Amino acid sequence: GRLGAHIKRVIGLLYETRQTFTPEQINQNCYVIMLANKAVFDSLMNNAKVYYMRGGSLTRSRLMMSSNLCSKT
Repeated sequence: GRLGAHIKRVIGLLYETRQTFTPEQINQNCYVIMLANKAVFDSLMNNAKVYYMRGGSLTRSRLMMSSNLCSKT
């Protein structure tokens, strides 16, 4: 569905660039409005592939791919 497509786009952006993004930057790069869609935001926060770095306010929060995604165990 739509939720899955949004999550896939955000994870794809994070995976391809290996950079950190604020919710606003995610919106600019893949047109997913993180702050207006609680289901997408919550799903990404609970996703093992995504690392959430929280700043002093929500606008400074950043998402990046988890470094352990590339390690083989």
